[in-house]
Amino acid sequence: MRNKRYVAGTSRLFAGVLVSYLVAAPDALSEQENLICAAVNVVACVGSGTCEQGTAQTFDVPTFMIIDFENKLIHTRGEVAGDAVSHIRSSEKGKDSILLQGFEEGRGWTLALNSATGHMRLSATGPSMNFTITGNCTRY
Repeated sequence: MRNKRYVAGTSRLFAGVLVSYLVAAPDALSEQENLICAAVNVVACVGSGTCEQGTAQTFDVPTFMIIDFENKLIHTRGEVAGDAVSHIRSSEKGKDSILLQGFEEGRGWTLALNSATGHMRLSATGPSMNFTITGNCTRY
């Protein structure tokens, strides 16, 4: 029992350090380099609009994603769902933002990235569900 508490405490400490590192984006991010993003908070709505909040693990969505600008791909690393690749179909660059969009398996998604801070918002929507994911990105 004590080992489980130690592992859980160590995991939370590691996650806190990782998130702190990801939040501290010293230079503006750009489409010239690949990024890794971590999902911090997830809100999932299904069916008639019932919504729940949790972590990526709560909903079996990938915790990490790698944005590959050169090949216009997003690679996800899923603990439960496995690894996946999604094509970036549209990309726009603003003063302090990068907006990416795609469509896979009957679902559309949009990722908005604040290139100055590294904060990101991802929304994925399908006929019977939608996810809103907040997190942080940094160079990969």
